[in-house]
Amino acid sequence: MTSIADLTLSDFEKRVGETFILDGVKAVLKSAQPGKSGHKAFRAPVSLIFEPETELSDTSAVFKLDHPDLGVVELMAQRIMAGEEDGEEGPPTYQIVLN
Repeated sequence: MTSIADLTLSDFEKRVGETFILDGVKAVLKSAQPGKSGHKAFRAPVSLIFEPETELSDTSAVFKLDHPDLGVVELMAQRIMAGEEDGEEGPPTYQIVLN
């Protein structure tokens, strides 16, 4: 399993548009953006936006994120847009923030 501490923005920027497995569901990485700077003792936050093929098992939970080059890591994901299954336009969207 990959360590969260080893992951950086550059690991994800070059993989925007690629498919990951999030909670057992294929999910496309739509964006990888730097977050607002936090405390200088910590790395700069990273915001990752994923669009899975279907809703995940929960709207907010720790899910396994799997990619052939990055390995498997458990990360907290939050649904930020419900998607068509809940009457909204477009697919469900989830955000992961690495701090």
